[in-house]
Formats: sequence, C-alpha cells, structure tokens
Amino acid sequence: MTLSLTRRRGRLLLAAWVVIGACAESSREALLSNTKVSVHSSTPAHAGRVELVLTPEVELGRDGVLFEDVVGASILSNGSFAVLDRAAATLFYFDSTGVLLRRSGGPGGGPGEFRGRTGPTAMWRLQADSIGVWEHSLRRLSVFDAGGVFRRAWTAGRWTSYGWQALGRTQDGWIMAFVPPDSQGEEPTRRVGETFRPEVRYMAVPPDSASVRELGARPGTEYFVQIGRTGQPSIAIRPFGAAPAHTVGGNELYYASGDRPEIILIGLDGDERLRITWDVGPRRLQRSAIAAHKEQLMARAPNTPARATWQRAVDAAPYPDSVPATRRLLLDSRGHLWAQRYPLPGQDTVAWDVFDPAGTWDTSVMLPASFEPLHIRSDRMIGVYVDRLGVQTIRVHRLLATPAGLP
Repeated sequence: MTLSLTRRRGRLLLAAWVVIGACAESSREALLSNTKVSVHSSTPAHAGRVELVLTPEVELGRDGVLFEDVVGASILSNGSFAVLDRAAATLFYFDSTGVLLRRSGGPGGGPGEFRGRTGPTAMWRLQADSIGVWEHSLRRLSVFDAGGVFRRAWTAGRWTSYGWQALGRTQDGWIMAFVPPDSQGEEPTRRVGETFRPEVRYMAVPPDSASVRELGARPGTEYFVQIGRTGQPSIAIRPFGAAPAHTVGGNELYYASGDRPEIILIGLDGDERLRITWDVGPRRLQRSAIAAHKEQLMARAPNTPARATWQRAVDAAPYPDSVPATRRLLLDSRGHLWAQRYPLPGQDTVAWDVFDPAGTWDTSVMLPASFEPLHIRSDRMIGVYVDRLGVQTIRVHRLLATPAGLP
C-alpha cells in the first residue's frame, strides 16, 4: 500500500509518498459577530516527492473477532487498542499485537451494558486512557477504565427534543451537540427538484445537565425534493451536496460547512475563536464522477419493475457544479486538525489537509479511500478499513518521524 504526504518545514514523515514543500501563510484579525477572531489563510506550494511504502502494522478483525459496524477505535498509552462495535454492542480491548484481551459492555440493561444495536453510537477517549461510550437513545455516557472495567455512567437531562446528536465531550466535561432540522413537511412548499439547506442548532450540555447553552445555528445538510417510490414528493439528501463536518477538542467545537475550505472554532460561549481557510484547488464535479455515482446507486436497485422508478429518481437528481470542500474533521493527539477533502467515486486515495494548533497549514496526506482514520497519535494511526465486499477490519499504521523528531 502506498500513501502520500505533503509537508511543511520537513517536520513530519508518514511511511508513504512524501512531498517536501513550503506554505505561503497569512494571518489577519477580523471582526465577526462582534467577536475578534484570528483568521488564518494558507496556500500549499508545489514541491518534489520521495516514495516510501506503508503497510498495516496490526490488523484486527480477521481472526476470532469479526466487526460489523465500528463507530470508534483508539490507541491507548501502553500501545493496546480499544474498539467499539455498534452491531455487537461491545467494547473490545486488544494488546499491541492484536490479541483480544477483554470484551466490555455487551447488550443488556445492567450496569455497563448497552441496549443492542441501537445502543452505543459513539466512543470518546477520556482522561487516563478511560473510554466513554455514548448511547444516543438513552442520552447516556458509560465510562470504562483503561482495563475495560465499567466505572460510572452519566445521563443528560431530557430538556430538549429527542433528535439532538452528541458530537463529543470537552475537557471540562461538556457535551457538544446539535439538533438536526425537521425537513418533513417541506414537500408541499417546494417544487420537485428544488434544493435547500436548512440550518441546524448547536449547543453545549454542562456536566450537571441542568440546562443547555445555545451556540447558534449554522448550515446543515443539503437536501432536494424528489418523486419517491410511491409517486409522491419526498425529501432526499442531494448527491454531492454540502454537509457539515465536526469534531471536539479542548473546550471548543470545530465546524466546517463543507461548501468551502473553511473551518471555524467555536467556544463554549458560542463565540468564534478562529477561522481557518485554505486552497484545495479546482473542485468542479466531473461527468465521470456523476456516472460512477449513478452506477453505484443502480447496483443496489432491485431487479423488479421498481427498478425503472429507481432509474428515474437517479436521473432526476440535481447535481451541483462543484463538489464540497470537506467531509470529515479529526484532531490528533498533538492538537493538529485533520480535514478530509470530499472523496469521489472511484478514487483510490483521498487527501487530508493537516493544520497545526495555531491554524497554519502543515501537511497534506493521501490516505486510501477505503480507510477511515479514527484516532491519530504522533507515531501511529488506527482506523476502519472496508474491503470490496463491505467487510470491516481495524488497521493500525505506523507514522515515522524525521531525525529532527515530531513537534
């Protein structure tokens, strides 16, 4: 397997394709929403490259434990691994070589157990290698220590709608979350083929869950009105439409609207702390990408008379002129922010732009499109790999430092 890396100031080396270059940077102060925000704008320069090869150091899920719906994975301080599988409702612990050490949680209603497939929806690494498992339906955070022993549970108050989605936990114990818009009922007010992008509300839930702190509303997922399988108007997500990406670090929420290369850091008070912008190059949506997307959709269509309805819906979907800028955000153990560029059908690799804690562009890494990193340390990354049959395994890739070492 070959990965690719572009770097600034020769500070980071991934066992991969390495591109050594420079970065033209600028920083200015801007007044946004009555808050003074530092805006960093960066444009990577062209550079040469050196080839290095990366292969997985450890792969989990081939023998003994089979994964179906991995929602979290982490590398612990001693080199062991924790993996949460939603389908099994189980938190798995492995040693540094991939040997299974313990199963924690499991489906059930007892202490430290989860309520089956609808139970564990997210996994967060907390202090001292403890693991927090979030259950959306219960608004509950179950905490396990570094050895996988259940220690305590915390339940948020039911002071708002059922639909709010947790995004992560801050260092002070707040839960960052958002409330998706209710797009139902939009059909009668909009014409078929019309696109729209409702806003979503962001909020922070304090550790005592006594109240909620509103963080403002921002653009959510882009939808359109289509003729559904029943022949009536219905709401669907626009293909290649913009959608927000989020992550939580320190006491801040990182938000990217997706429609442009921009990331906003939002504090617990709802004020913007930092805006990061950069250049991702041309993003025009090519006909080949649209054709590949349609082919993927029709591959799942039934070989029945309903297939013709599927085909009409696929052909009638409104495709944008350009693809979104970002799809995912992830913070590594050094506080560097990784932003995944929007992947296209048929791509073997996907670019991730990396920014240092000050918001300066540092690195651009090409990772396999079939590999989703879930936790990144200074020396290794762990993530879920999906093969062509849809089978999930967990892979660990080692990161190598230059002789000068990582920052």
